[in-house]
Amino acid sequence: MISEASIQKLAITYPVLRELPPLLIRNIQQTSYELVAHAGQILFDLGEDCDYVPLLKSGSIRVVKPFPTGWEMLLYRVLPGQVCILTVTCLLSSWKHIARVAVEEDLKAVSIPRESFSRLIEASSDFRGFVFSNYSISLFSMLNCVEVVLTQPIEQRLAKVLLEKR
Repeated sequence: MISEASIQKLAITYPVLRELPPLLIRNIQQTSYELVAHAGQILFDLGEDCDYVPLLKSGSIRVVKPFPTGWEMLLYRVLPGQVCILTVTCLLSSWKHIARVAVEEDLKAVSIPRESFSRLIEASSDFRGFVFSNYSISLFSMLNCVEVVLTQPIEQRLAKVLLEKR
């Protein structure tokens, strides 16, 4: 359970929550919990069940597709005010997770369980629109990543990474 103060702070980062009816806000408060995670911690791994969606108050998440070779492809990042669309997809479809979701910067979040998140999607067109807007942003990010991989020589990508890490 989260406090009234916590939900008010969360609504600063997620303004769509201000539009929700009191009954839905109460449901979030009663069923959700505070989540604190440190950089490097895995929230969801490939093949795991999804039983909650984190709404970030601070920090960031990296969503990567791991390969058997040990190489990982960054799909997108999740920042406060956004949702992880692959986690949402897995949660709503009951699929196993298809990526690794790792904490990039120490985070504080509110974890909304499957039933409450589904209720939000069903009952609020504003919240549903917010989630679909996040789908668009993340899909664009993933398509951009694919374009870079397919159109830029590996030498050029490697040089860019090395210069960034210098």
